[in-house]
Amino acid sequence: MLLRVIEALVLAVTLMSCGGSGEADQGSGDGGSGGSGGASAPWLLCDVDMGLDDARVVLALPMQDMFHVAGIVTVEGSAGAVTGADNALRLLAALGVDSIPVAVGSERTFDGQPTPAPGWRAMAEGLGGLSLEPSSRSPEPTAGADFIAATLRESPEPVYVLAIGPLTNLALALDADPSLVEKIHSVSVLGDFVACEDYNCETDPAAAVAVRASAASLDMLVPSATNKVPFDAAFLARVQGLTGRAGQLVAQMMAQHSNGYMKLWDDSVLEAMLEPSLFTFDPPDAHERQGVDLQADAVEQALLDLWDTPASMMP
Repeated sequence: MLLRVIEALVLAVTLMSCGGSGEADQGSGDGGSGGSGGASAPWLLCDVDMGLDDARVVLALPMQDMFHVAGIVTVEGSAGAVTGADNALRLLAALGVDSIPVAVGSERTFDGQPTPAPGWRAMAEGLGGLSLEPSSRSPEPTAGADFIAATLRESPEPVYVLAIGPLTNLALALDADPSLVEKIHSVSVLGDFVACEDYNCETDPAAAVAVRASAASLDMLVPSATNKVPFDAAFLARVQGLTGRAGQLVAQMMAQHSNGYMKLWDDSVLEAMLEPSLFTFDPPDAHERQGVDLQADAVEQALLDLWDTPASMMP
């Protein structure tokens, strides 16, 4: 428990030192609107398989000022890795954000096998019916695992990894250079990667084994928590009332997908990193711990607030 308390204090001091005003350098991209806290803030890498919940996270990332978003990497999963990267770039462009690099990750599993397309791939790759103009940017020329490795090496401090798809890219990076685990603060994932009974783990279980074997700290948000925050018609109505650009895009994307089956899955993993006090982790100080509960009303409101951030107030 003491270790987790010390980490929280260090993070708080770091955030106080960088102010959260968004006036610091916003990243290694070509300029334009921000997309993260200043470069002196803790670094965050986001690894996505670009389902609709991943897309909602991409729309939320530029609105927070706790982390410097060092990049987004796609992996084959809900969407194909290539199409997923294109969609991530389109979403960022729709927000006016061009400072977050996007890299295409692995199209095969850690063992080199084809990754089966899930039944919802067409919905994911079509962004739920949301039509967006192409981005003027292209993905990074570096493959996803190499991009992760380079970012970890470049970061002045250990990096927070938000891995909300299969863990293929991270496993490949750590397999090529096991010492990189020393540059990882923690890995936050959706699902139970010990029992390996959720889509992200089942899609590439060998990658999950490899990441766990690396001794990286693992925070797993499990269904007992995320089942409490459905994306249902009532929540959609609240999103439709938002005036921020991100909120408007989420409302359009989810307009036909609010029957309650979908939950605030990946969104909640991000929110657990931003406001951990809203979540219950068990055991609280473990190297591998499960997020077993959350404060549903507070988590929903926090996400609505992020998506409702006016462009003039983006970090």
